[in-house]
Amino acid sequence: MTEVLRDFLQLKMFVEGKEGSMMERTSSVTNTSNMSGADRDVSIYTGEYYFKGIFSSYGLLCCYDG
Repeated sequence: MTEVLRDFLQLKMFVEGKEGSMMERTSSVTNTSNMSGADRDVSIYTGEYYFKGIFSSYGLLCCYDG
């Protein structure tokens, strides 16, 4: 998770013609328990579909590129 946060700090994006950090517009939900790799993958996909279902009604696009 530390590597992901470091990478996100370096990523830039343009919003309304202004350059900004991608981290300023990102929400990260992390499970730090001692889970197996397969269980972590399932929890990520479950969270993705939950947020996609909740926020799609607000016109927001939620995606996970795994």
